[in-house]
Amino acid sequence: MDASWITMAIETVFQKRYELVAKRFIKRMLLALGIWYPVRRFIKRNFQQSGSFQEKYGKRDTWTFPLATIDLQFSVSDAYSKRWFFPRYDKNRYHEPAVTKLFMELVGEKDVVMDIGVHLGYFTCLSAVLAKQGSVHSFEVDPTCIPLIQQNIRKNRLTNVTLHNKAVSDQVGTEKIPLGAGPNASLKLQHTQDAIDVASTTVDRYIETTGITPTLIKIDVEGAEEKVLKGMGKTLQKDGIVLLIEIHVKELTAYFDTDYTAILEALLSHGFSVYEVKEHRSNNQKLKKLTTKSRLQGNAMVYCVKE
Repeated sequence: MDASWITMAIETVFQKRYELVAKRFIKRMLLALGIWYPVRRFIKRNFQQSGSFQEKYGKRDTWTFPLATIDLQFSVSDAYSKRWFFPRYDKNRYHEPAVTKLFMELVGEKDVVMDIGVHLGYFTCLSAVLAKQGSVHSFEVDPTCIPLIQQNIRKNRLTNVTLHNKAVSDQVGTEKIPLGAGPNASLKLQHTQDAIDVASTTVDRYIETTGITPTLIKIDVEGAEEKVLKGMGKTLQKDGIVLLIEIHVKELTAYFDTDYTAILEALLSHGFSVYEVKEHRSNNQKLKKLTTKSRLQGNAMVYCVKE
């Protein structure tokens, strides 16, 4: 056998191995910085051949939840939704698998869910399907997302969802958000340029006026987590409530002059056991118990329960 061929084969194997190691290292580094998913979306949207995307997904008007136990569909007839779902949730993949599985474990047929930060309604619709005899109360600050959420609610014939175009904050009144032409998954409160006013409420006030007893509250508000918690002091004192909070470490400091330790201290002081859902955007559901000295990076999903 030609020795040069063997040498070339070995070099090829090692080259591929080094490329794989390098890719994994870069991914871990970007994950630690909390920018892996935005970078990946940017690359796919800007360097992927538009023709191949249009050819593959252009005629798709529906994304179907891939687990057979859940009958759930989402409209992708508009360009924004289509780009959000495809290609990353093609081939039986789905959004934040570890968190999705937690919802499926936690939400019962008669439960009451509050979804704060709805985006396109993924967790709102999932919760409504799971809580068939219960109810879902959803809040989204971005007015351009509202018709897309309503479309997904109608598509699944859900009658147990109450949707609000409101901010959930530490005050009843108004909050400012950036003025945008289209949906924005990273929309933040308290943006000073080209801002519009959006009505705001608090969790405590909403529960007081509606009389609901939530069993699960999901919070994904791009750095305004502490503002939401400050407006739910009475609610945090109650037993029987589970919280799922995505903590945006950098945004807390950059936009709200605080950090994640304030959130951990508030939750622990109200008697919650707090766990980080490690790698919550993967299929690995690993829980790590947190203290006030725990270190969080990027966007960290925490699961809070009174045990």
